[in-house]
Amino acid sequence: MKQSNGLYHVSYQVGEWLLHCLKLQFLWFYWVLRYGIFLGIFPATATIIQAFFDSFQKRDDQRL
Repeated sequence: MKQSNGLYHVSYQVGEWLLHCLKLQFLWFYWVLRYGIFLGIFPATATIIQAFFDSFQKRDDQRL
């Protein structure tokens, strides 16, 4: 049964990561559509990249 618990844990983490990426993608589309192509694409992309890297940084801090 320990293998199924490990498999469950891994699939849960993958699903959580996919939902986080999906949320970031929806936020990117929202900001691009809200502020237009020129004023939206560059700030939206920078913000999403920063949020993506911050999520990895938080996970590394939790492991310590």
